[in-house]
Amino acid sequence: MGLLTKQQILNARDIQTEDVPVPEWADAESGNDTVRVRTLTGRERDRYSTSLVSKDGKNSLDLNDMMAKLVAACAIDADGTKLFDHPAEVEALSQKSAVALARVHAVAQRLNGMAENALEVLAKNSEAGQPGSSPSTSA
Repeated sequence: MGLLTKQQILNARDIQTEDVPVPEWADAESGNDTVRVRTLTGRERDRYSTSLVSKDGKNSLDLNDMMAKLVAACAIDADGTKLFDHPAEVEALSQKSAVALARVHAVAQRLNGMAENALEVLAKNSEAGQPGSSPSTSA
């Protein structure tokens, strides 16, 4: 095995997709019942992470619509175009079945290398950055 060159890295096709059956969202007319989820680019992942930081200046987490934000960032059509681009669409998506949303969210997390306990890690990091906080000593 050798080292990759810059061009080999930049030319690599590293965006993966996975189709997720979502019977709760099935369309009776077309018979469609699947959502295609893809990995995020580095920039998209950073934007998603940033969207979870509260804008209150306290460096705390804002978990409102957390699942919908990730699903919106990862859900694409057959041509690879994002299904949800507008904040109002994320809001509408957040109003869908929690069971269905969680199923798609879990695949998006796995494809993007996000730990299931990512919220716990983010919360700990957020707490660690706050004045007067101390690390947890629980076992």
